Amino acid sequence: MPRPSDWRSGLEVVGNWWPRHGAAERLPTDLEDFLGAGPRPVLIGFGSMAAGDGERLSEIAVRALRRAGLRGVLQAGSAGLAADGDDVLTVGDVPHALLFPRLAALVHHAGAGTSAAALRAGVPAVTVPVTADQPFWAGRLAALGAATGPIPFRSLTAERLADSLGQVVRRGGVHPSRRGSGAPHEERGRSGPGAQGRPAADRGVTSGRARDRCRRHDVPPAAGAGPTGCAARGAGRAASHAGRGGPGPGSAPGGRER
Repeated sequence: MPRPSDWRSGLEVVGNWWPRHGAAERLPTDLEDFLGAGPRPVLIGFGSMAAGDGERLSEIAVRALRRAGLRGVLQAGSAGLAADGDDVLTVGDVPHALLFPRLAALVHHAGAGTSAAALRAGVPAVTVPVTADQPFWAGRLAALGAATGPIPFRSLTAERLADSLGQVVRRGGVHPSRRGSGAPHEERGRSGPGAQGRPAADRGVTSGRARDRCRRHDVPPAAGAGPTGCAARGAGRAASHAGRGGPGPGSAPGGRER
């Protein structure tokens, strides 16, 4: 996204802050075994959304996958998705960067972090936005050719989801590589020319507003410590929203969606 024209001097769009994964880090053994046992699966998860709606969503997910003839991984999340079967596996939190490139497609709530990770991996998506900024990101993914048209959360059915998955996987109707999917690879949380190529975390506090943001995050200001000039322990919460005064909805540190 471009830098908003009404931002004052000193505020920059820093891009995504990707977590680091050690060379020895691996996916859980049961997930590795499932990935290796057949065609690429579809991951279905709603992050921190839809708490208490797990039974309904799990039924929709499994029916849609089987209707479309696809294997699936359900990410439990706050909703508590769960299912068993030779063609379905349930998992907890896993690193996006390790799993997403190995998927046929991704069904998600269009949170900012998950949307960026899907683009980075070049995996097509079916978005089911729930609230807040999610309809915006769902629309952006569709406009980039990286996702189908959004399915509003309250309108989600097994039939609609199966049809969208067929469009993505079977008919090749979505191609993330066409536009934009490579751009997130170049983002390292860096800012514009004023940063002189340094990470935003190295720039320190530049204004009273930045110090106010630190206080709202209950983090002391410290030059050269975080994306808003806050001490390191606050960086994960404020990274993608430097200059906006708050963390992104549904986002969590470590490349996982809460």
